[in-house]
Formats: sequence, structure tokens, C-alpha cells
Amino acid sequence: MNEPVINVGSMFSGMCAEAHALKALNANFNHLFAIDHDKFVCDFIRQNKLTQRILHQDARSIDLATLPRVDVFLASPSCQCFSSLGHQDKNNRADLYKMALEYTRLKRPKIFVLENVAAFAKAPQFRHLIEWLQKLYRVVKHEILNSACFGSIQARKRLIVVASDADVALPTPGE
Repeated sequence: MNEPVINVGSMFSGMCAEAHALKALNANFNHLFAIDHDKFVCDFIRQNKLTQRILHQDARSIDLATLPRVDVFLASPSCQCFSSLGHQDKNNRADLYKMALEYTRLKRPKIFVLENVAAFAKAPQFRHLIEWLQKLYRVVKHEILNSACFGSIQARKRLIVVASDADVALPTPGE
């Protein structure tokens, strides 16, 4: 039986971890676009052939209407302004999550996923994000997860937000 193709896109893509995970799961997917402003990140994505289209630019400068609609949209906006180790928003990046919201409003992916530092959950931006997602989707869930509980060699607490019209479950350690 042929599995349907999952179309994926990412903003603030980093190393496109979702593409690595989907490959490891032998999922039938097309990674349609990755957006990141970091040249070295984009070079890594390009060298590893992780996506069909790399946009090496600030997300705020992209006409989001020109991007394709995807089934799964992932965003990992800058966390330095929320991190206890970070630069506390010296570069006005605290509102970058709004770019992911705008793409979601325009294109309405089936599943929205956002990852950030745990401290983002205490920021006013988080409340704004959740309020907007609840206007767009039937189900909005969020949880702070520790990567070490999922096989990572690092213990990193990360906020995961998932929104969809379908019921979704966030993973629990050991699943």
C-alpha cells in the first residue's frame, strides 16, 4: 500500500532536524522549503540535500504568499531573547514567531509545530501565539519536554507547541 506523501516546510530551519527524523522513519515526504538567515546552516542543508528550496534570508523579508502550502509546518524561531544564556533581545528577535503565525494564517498547514526554549512559555509572546493558534485550529497543545528523555545525549528542556484540526498527542518519554 502506498503511503501518502507528506509535504513539509520549515522556517528558522536550523539543520532541518525534521528531515533527518522523517528519513530515519522511512516516511514518504517532500521537504518543500527551508528558511534560515544563517549562511552556514543553509550550506549544511544544501550539502545534505534536505529540501527542495532553500531561502537564505531573514524571514521578515520573504513574501510568504509565494511559498507553497505544506501539510506540516515547523518553526524554531530565535530563542536567544528568551534563553537564560541568551542575548535578551539585543537584535529585536522576540517577535520572529509572528512570521510563522503569518505563514500559518495564509497557508493553513494541516499541522503546525513550534519549538523553542522552555522560558518562551512564560513570555507574553507565548500567550499571543496560543491565542492565535486557537483561532486557527481546533486542537492546540504544548508541553515542555526534556530531550534526554528521548534518547538525546543532551539534557535540554524545550517547549513544543502543536496545532491541528485533528487530535494530536505530544510524545511522552519511552514512547
